[in-house]
Amino acid sequence: MAKGSEFGNPKEIKLNIYGGTDEAPGIRKHRDFVDSVTSKATKECDAFIERLDELQDGDSKWGQPQRLLAGAIGICSEGGELLNVVKKILFQNQDTSVELRMKLKTELGDVMWNVQQILLAMNWELHEVLAENAKGISNDKNGEKHE
Repeated sequence: MAKGSEFGNPKEIKLNIYGGTDEAPGIRKHRDFVDSVTSKATKECDAFIERLDELQDGDSKWGQPQRLLAGAIGICSEGGELLNVVKKILFQNQDTSVELRMKLKTELGDVMWNVQQILLAMNWELHEVLAENAKGISNDKNGEKHE
């Protein structure tokens, strides 16, 4: 086993993507580790539903877990679409047309739609979140610039 890695040397691991029996021990060990630290609500549908019920019936600040989840998933998926437009512009030499600029704006709007879903779920306003973000950046102890 490679020094510094309890899961084996990645250069020596041979992947068998077809489900054969000669799976590398490091991969199995990693899989078992991931499973051992995964929450019950992640692994079991009934536990997940119970957790949703707890959130919905408990503190009113957490009363819309479905909207929170939909917003978070949406930000990631729409953010990927936005990133794909940026990739085409920066790395694939796509013409910087008005249509591509509008596509970028549309994808950003889709991200913001999902941001609003989370804001609604948490009963927050966008200006509150932005103010907290600005406060955190201005309190940065290292004085580093944030980009």
